Amino acid sequence: MGWTVVGEYSDNDVSAYKSNSRPGYEQMLTRIITGAVDVVVVRHIDRLFRRDRERLRFYDVCLAARTYLVAGYQEGVVNLRTAACRKLFRDRGSDAEYASDVQGERIREKHDRKFEKGEWAGGPRPFGYRPGGKTLIIDEREAELVRHAAGSILDDRATYNSIAREWNEKGILTPRGNRWRGSTVAQMLRSPHLAGIREHNGRSGPGNWEPILDEGTVQAFTARHDKGRVGSHAGAKYLLAGLLTCERCGHKLYPQQYAKRPFAYACDASKDRLQGCGRLRIQAAALERHVSEQLYFAEQMEEMYGKREASPDPLAELDVKIATEKAKLREFADAFERDEIDASDYRQKRESVTARLNALKEERARLAEPIPEEPLSLADMDRIVREYEADPVGYWAKHPDSLREMRAAIRHLWSRIVVKPSEEKRGSRAFDPGRVVFEWRSHARAAEAAA
Repeated sequence: MGWTVVGEYSDNDVSAYKSNSRPGYEQMLTRIITGAVDVVVVRHIDRLFRRDRERLRFYDVCLAARTYLVAGYQEGVVNLRTAACRKLFRDRGSDAEYASDVQGERIREKHDRKFEKGEWAGGPRPFGYRPGGKTLIIDEREAELVRHAAGSILDDRATYNSIAREWNEKGILTPRGNRWRGSTVAQMLRSPHLAGIREHNGRSGPGNWEPILDEGTVQAFTARHDKGRVGSHAGAKYLLAGLLTCERCGHKLYPQQYAKRPFAYACDASKDRLQGCGRLRIQAAALERHVSEQLYFAEQMEEMYGKREASPDPLAELDVKIATEKAKLREFADAFERDEIDASDYRQKRESVTARLNALKEERARLAEPIPEEPLSLADMDRIVREYEADPVGYWAKHPDSLREMRAAIRHLWSRIVVKPSEEKRGSRAFDPGRVVFEWRSHARAAEAAA
């Protein structure tokens, strides 16, 4: 037709229905917006998009750039300036989305039937089993390792980390070929499939494979995990564990203690800690001393000054984050049902979001805990602060009652304590109290005019 080809764009092996990332398609839209494209030629118009919202976006881009002609192998040239062609354009997009929805429905029904029959959903094999078509076959060597690990941990003869070290030393790898971590051992031992249980969209039923562990044992590991998540700071060994927040990424700071480095609170980038930024660290001893002094000063001022204006309610912010993570879980479940992602991808995405969701729920539960009206008297606080300053190393481990009382007093006044990045040169050991921001609870009493 005398047209000059100014570019070819493709996204091989990328679905227009399943994928949110189509680099070639996005590059083409950019060229249309810049006015470099007058006509879009495609084999079939409905291959441009499989969702109606994407059709509308493409349509708006074309009209804004005055690109009116779309040529399809079957449809011929479609002129978006005419009502008839616009209807054809709409119908093609609508028919494409309908076809995808019907296909997704059939796939969901297929997975429902597989669940009813107890068949294995597919994906990477779980540790302890070999794939056997629609079922799983016990790998006796790995199954014995699972049984031994479960018995040793429940009898307090081993820990998740010691099992991981032992297996790594023996060259035993995960089904994905990775080294074991304590967290992956724990996750494996609480997996329902070890008890012959099949899970599907929040439902559980018997699988068609032999169990390696009994259901009670798997439930025991699940209970251990749940107990560790809910109220995990009740038995804290450090004054500020779970009470500090990294200003860079919003994750909590964790105690870090290495042989050749001073004890500190740090943002942890490891997967076990939900992958914070890993770029913030602050001296623990100096910080604990500063927080104790601020706590003592605030309590001194309570008889002289009234209520301080509260920081924004952190619970509302957490509720939004929790709702967002729940929406992601629903989105991933829908994508799996439509066969847009396989069982392995779904499991990986679900575990990642669930970990973040559990952490957010834990944080919310901690902040929502009832705060004692008078957690610690001024005289007792004075005594604890003086004792701590005289012997800061290991003081909290030696005085668990004092630790519990001080943590209650901190929670009484502040919803959280935010730590800012250091402005000093790397390697500087000077403590800067300006890095520490206290967010007050609505009932907290502290100095205002004299502070």
